[in-house]
Amino acid sequence: MSKFDFQKVAANYDDIHVHDASVSTDIGRYLVSQVGLGGRILEIGIGTGRIAAPVVANGCTVVGFDVSPGMLHGAAQRGLDRLLVADMMAMPFARGSFDATLAVHVLHHASDWREVLRESVRVIREGGLFIEGRDWNDPTSPAMRMRNRMREVIMALSPGIRPPGAGAAKQQFLARMGAESLPEDTAASWQAYASPAQMLAQMQSRTDPETWAIEPTLLDATLAKVAEWAHGEWPDFDTVMPYERRFVINSYRIHHQAAAAV
Repeated sequence: MSKFDFQKVAANYDDIHVHDASVSTDIGRYLVSQVGLGGRILEIGIGTGRIAAPVVANGCTVVGFDVSPGMLHGAAQRGLDRLLVADMMAMPFARGSFDATLAVHVLHHASDWREVLRESVRVIREGGLFIEGRDWNDPTSPAMRMRNRMREVIMALSPGIRPPGAGAAKQQFLARMGAESLPEDTAASWQAYASPAQMLAQMQSRTDPETWAIEPTLLDATLAKVAEWAHGEWPDFDTVMPYERRFVINSYRIHHQAAAAV
């Protein structure tokens, strides 16, 4: 994997990744209900503020950082003003500064996800929450089947590549730091629409986040194989299809006194 320059996607990020207004409102209300009205949240890799803005609108304070000034510019345009450029593996905040830390589609960008989790837990107060959010797509949809095919091809072409911080390992690591895993929940659900052609175009233009850190030559070879396979799976390649999407939450209650040395 290559180190990705997020400045390259900052200007167009919202064109692909922002939720509809009603979905954003549902996500904001849910997160505020978990942290508590007036709670202080740190968002790791805040991006353009697509999650933080509705959280603030519904009654919490959000401090956010990102490695990309371009992304932060987008967040500032949403009215967010507690923003800074920082490294998620060395967070410039005192121990116990926040009621919660929030990570959405960011841990896989870290060279050491364990260090990010250590830092995330360090800045949470006793009894606070580490919250991880993710966009879930129906696994039978063209969007997810094409992504899964892309992963299979990448690992076949480059066997050394593996997804970092896979679920069970991450949960075990958090448990050793005194984190109590709470039941998975859905903050919002909605119906989306896309054709296989649109999904492939996102991959080819590198607006799909899963393509960001892949070397261009490897990505080109991968997508050529994905395109060949997809045309066989969906002869009506331009037909738009509905599929379910959700914003899924995994939360962990932090108990510092129960933490092991990790």
